[in-house]
Amino acid sequence: MSRQNTKNVSVQKKKILPQTGTKTTDISILGLAFATAASLLGLISDKVNRKSIINYLKKR
Repeated sequence: MSRQNTKNVSVQKKKILPQTGTKTTDISILGLAFATAASLLGLISDKVNRKSIINYLKKR
């Protein structure tokens, strides 16, 4: 193989990039739904805990 053929092959390999992130999977959607549900539960439980603490302090 001559030196120029080697350059052409390496240039052709560099031009082709992997196609990443072009499709969504069910696992990514499921992960997003789980993270959303977990954060909502965290916010709700925090609000409930604050209300119960405030009610406890008012009763004193």
